[in-house]
Amino acid sequence: MSDLNEPQEAEHCYRRALELAPAFVDAWNNLGLTQIDLDQHAQALSSYERALALNLDAVETHWNEALCLLQMGRLDAGWKAYEWRWQRERIAPSRRQFAQPLWLGDFSIAGKTILLHAE
Repeated sequence: MSDLNEPQEAEHCYRRALELAPAFVDAWNNLGLTQIDLDQHAQALSSYERALALNLDAVETHWNEALCLLQMGRLDAGWKAYEWRWQRERIAPSRRQFAQPLWLGDFSIAGKTILLHAE
């Protein structure tokens, strides 16, 4: 229903699915996506948290959580979670490997050169 631009109906369907199967990780994830469509970002984070409590390795849920956090302006947490993108099947093959360490802001780059590249 979300793809049909009917987020209220989609939310109703996901909630019904979760009544029947509360451990349905994909339903929690998709409910979060629908809540984003409804501009309910805090509720979406709660849905993502429920999904991740059921499956900590749910890559797409981590990815959606990262995007939600960034949209909310919670940049520190959002950028940290954004690293999950490399676990996504669509993105993982394009990850470049360099001998130099990846810089995630965790050490000073004063006096050093940094390579920026498109993903």
